[in-house]
Amino acid sequence: MSLNIICVPEFASNARSGQFFFYSHDGRYMIKTLTYTESKFLREILPYYYRHLSRYPHTFLTHFYGMYRVCMPHLNNKRLHFIIMKSVFSTEKKIDRVWDLKGSRLGRKSNPGDSVAKDLDILEEGRRLKFARPGAKDAFLEQLRVDATFLARLGIMDYSLLLGMHSCKENIDLPSTDSATNQDADKNDGEEPCRSNTPFRRDVLKRAVTGGTATTANDGFQALEDLDQKIAFKSKTTSQSETKVKKMLLDQTTLTSSSLSNGLSSETPQLNSSVVNPITSRADEGIEGGVQLADGTLSVKEIYYCGIIDILQYYNARKIGETVIKQAAGNSTDDISCVDPESYGKRFVKFISNVVD
Repeated sequence: MSLNIICVPEFASNARSGQFFFYSHDGRYMIKTLTYTESKFLREILPYYYRHLSRYPHTFLTHFYGMYRVCMPHLNNKRLHFIIMKSVFSTEKKIDRVWDLKGSRLGRKSNPGDSVAKDLDILEEGRRLKFARPGAKDAFLEQLRVDATFLARLGIMDYSLLLGMHSCKENIDLPSTDSATNQDADKNDGEEPCRSNTPFRRDVLKRAVTGGTATTANDGFQALEDLDQKIAFKSKTTSQSETKVKKMLLDQTTLTSSSLSNGLSSETPQLNSSVVNPITSRADEGIEGGVQLADGTLSVKEIYYCGIIDILQYYNARKIGETVIKQAAGNSTDDISCVDPESYGKRFVKFISNVVD
């Protein structure tokens, strides 16, 4: 796994949680700092999380790749917990719009200039997700229900669906069979994406296109081109060594696989990524949005990328108290974000169902 964050650290922060985010330049991975409580909770639910991903390989839950702890002697041995996860927008397609959807209404409107819209924004826009592929809507909503039910059983709430949309400049006609694949998405299969798709890049391009002078725009695009050239050079010069390392690891895995399998229980779930995805056939897991034409082809006008994020918030005493306080202030449980996990999950699925055609 190549993170490609040495040359270009793309950084962001969450002012509410106090946590920090670092994105790999290729946009495939994200590093997020965790509180001690979050790291402990993840360790507790890890067996259940693993079994869920094994049973539902196309789940929308965040894909965690590793959790680490760093001790910093120069800060009185302060410990920093962080996690590496898969980016929701692991694609070379340009993400034109982004929404963070929880299913609540109170405080769920973005401020002017924010790059991420929220629940009230998508309702005011009248935005509807139109899945082009037959059966994709039902499969999408069913997986969403399964994931929400799983989180509710673990006592988790306050998560959201991070939804990104790519607008196709021209209609793309795709075969309607399940075996069809998007050639544009597959052309770089197995290769590192050459362009970043992180909030940093999207923000720079947005300012360059909409707000700045010609000088600002040129500087913004030139800066991104310089970043791409640096990472492309790094990838080219290290590709041979990475190939050797991967081959060595593969050989070691092959030699020890038989002995390890003898020690595993027959009931141990195994991750299976070869199961056909009923929602999309794209390599980047984007969901085609559009209409089915009379001749059986699909006219794709939009591509959606989504994932359930922030899944480490347990409904603890602090959250229960927040629920009580907001209800005492006269707020409805349909409007406030902080409700019990079961109610949260049902409301979450209902809201997303109402914006999907």
